[in-house]
Amino acid sequence: MTAPVAWTQTFADAYAFNNGDMADAFLKSVMRPSMHTLNERHASMLASTDPTIFSMAAYDHYQLMTHANMSFCLAIHSLWEHQIRNYLIQVVQHLQMAKPTMSQLQKADWPKLVQHFNDVKGIDLTQFDSYERLCTLQLLGNACRHGDGGSQRTLFGKCPELWPEESKILWTGSVPSMQLIRIPDEFVARLVDAIVLFWVDMRILSFEYLVQQSSSFADQLAALKVERVARL
Repeated sequence: MTAPVAWTQTFADAYAFNNGDMADAFLKSVMRPSMHTLNERHASMLASTDPTIFSMAAYDHYQLMTHANMSFCLAIHSLWEHQIRNYLIQVVQHLQMAKPTMSQLQKADWPKLVQHFNDVKGIDLTQFDSYERLCTLQLLGNACRHGDGGSQRTLFGKCPELWPEESKILWTGSVPSMQLIRIPDEFVARLVDAIVLFWVDMRILSFEYLVQQSSSFADQLAALKVERVARL
């Protein structure tokens, strides 16, 4: 985002300082090592000369990999939602705002949460460069949690590439089941980049405010602006 905003600094901004790093660490330290192990096991099964292992066991293991990847996507989505909800709750408490209430922030769906962010921070969340990918993360998280349904159909319309062409023979309708989804690691990494980018941009807004108070923050601000480019 490039448009100037009126920024109010709160203790919530200090608490949110490492939110992006947490999402990045989950990807690099939890998801990728686990998926690497599963991929290696699958490759060894495909290399087996035993027809039972090659066919039935390898297929079952592939399904395990799919469900593991969906579980990781759900965990990343849950992490993001906890971060943004807790951030807004802390801002509301710090500024002693009557609304939105804690209950409203805890129960809000994504469109309402976006509106609450706009109301609480006075910033249009839809103008963030990360917004579209965060919407995709929301769809993917809901689809992984609930299976076939509204979010799955919308996700297919937005990201049909997540359903391999070869799976079409197994489709029972115009929209394929979540059971056939294949989520590449790099697709998930781009969604994590969106979380990191959002929090980097929030830190940039915070440091732009702080630089007005003291030029000692200028170097940190410059470093953040370099960091954000890698996440676009």
